[in-house]
Amino acid sequence: MALNPNELLEVLGPLEKEIMEIVWNRTETSTHDVLEELRKKRDIAMTTVSSTLNRLHDKNLLKRRTDKGVRGLCYYYSPLLKKEEFENMITFRVMDKLLKDFREPTTAYFIEELAKSDPVKLQELRKKIEESLKCYES
Repeated sequence: MALNPNELLEVLGPLEKEIMEIVWNRTETSTHDVLEELRKKRDIAMTTVSSTLNRLHDKNLLKRRTDKGVRGLCYYYSPLLKKEEFENMITFRVMDKLLKDFREPTTAYFIEELAKSDPVKLQELRKKIEESLKCYES
């Protein structure tokens, strides 16, 4: 079986990502509002949206509030983390795991990519490394 790099690093599924983008763009939103937003692009069932919002709530990405509405019970969702906080958290977790399990190749890859894409940043990193090493030498 071939490894698909895109699937390996997926934290959220495509629909979860799309729904999180909608929620991040609002202070609070209802299941119905998310459904209406998604239906602007495609046909989708209320049950699909509802179960995806529940899954995101179970993953501790959304806070849920219940209220009685005209149609019965309504669920309102708001993000527990700002988008930037979520992205930082995932980045830190992935990098921690990579450095723990694959320290040498991760570090080599990072240095090679910086050398290709941003040599100035690589020089800044070199200075930081040298400063850090001075602390250990003293």
